[in-house]
Amino acid sequence: MEFRMNVTVEVNRQEDAITVKVPVPLQIVYQSGRWQAQSADPPVATDFVESLEEALVGGVKEVMAEIQAGAVARVD
Repeated sequence: MEFRMNVTVEVNRQEDAITVKVPVPLQIVYQSGRWQAQSADPPVATDFVESLEEALVGGVKEVMAEIQAGAVARVD
């Protein structure tokens, strides 16, 4: 069985002295008993993991890292 569900998560991004909440749409994929999080912007795809929670947390962490890297790149 395979299915996908869409969720929107809010991540914090630092801009100078303020924190901005950024909504990021994630697609959670279930395939053959394993879970994966995917995002188009920023482009992220986690490895397949055993639980929905692991996929969601892993997806958010990767999205946050990409957003922070993008913020650093804009500053440089």
